[in-house]
Amino acid sequence: MYTTTTRAVLAAAAAIPLCLAVAAPASAAPGDVTYSATTNGNTITSTFTNNSDQPMFCEYGGYYEPLGADTPVTEANFVFREEIGPILPGQSGTEIVGDLTVGEEIFVEWACIAEDRSEVWGTPAIENVDILEGGPYDPTFRATRVIVGVSVVPGSPIGVCTGSACLPTGSFGF
Repeated sequence: MYTTTTRAVLAAAAAIPLCLAVAAPASAAPGDVTYSATTNGNTITSTFTNNSDQPMFCEYGGYYEPLGADTPVTEANFVFREEIGPILPGQSGTEIVGDLTVGEEIFVEWACIAEDRSEVWGTPAIENVDILEGGPYDPTFRATRVIVGVSVVPGSPIGVCTGSACLPTGSFGF
């Protein structure tokens, strides 16, 4: 009897962390959300497209350096911060940030969360935004580099292999 009771208690205790883990949002497929930017004059136009199956909310910001473990948000690094949403499935949301300096290099970082909080998308900034609770989250994209009034270099998805870096190393079985 003691062994059966002990096993039941241990099995129940082991299941508790699994239940809690399911409740936290997870990083989602990069294709569910896309971010694009354009720049004209002293503005950056940001567009989020929702390809997921539920409404989403996004927060984004401009920084002088891309964010990451070694580059946290600081007053010296911060340029702007905006929120947008809800963005319905199959639709896009667009906002313009102005009064920037032409020629200034800005990295746009962002995070989006599904309305039911089950999925999260974004750049390494996803640990630094107010709309997300829980975590830690794995970024799904890299920051977008913008030279205000000049050019935009899109942030590519993280974990997507391109070019010769995708080739396996070592023996090919020959």
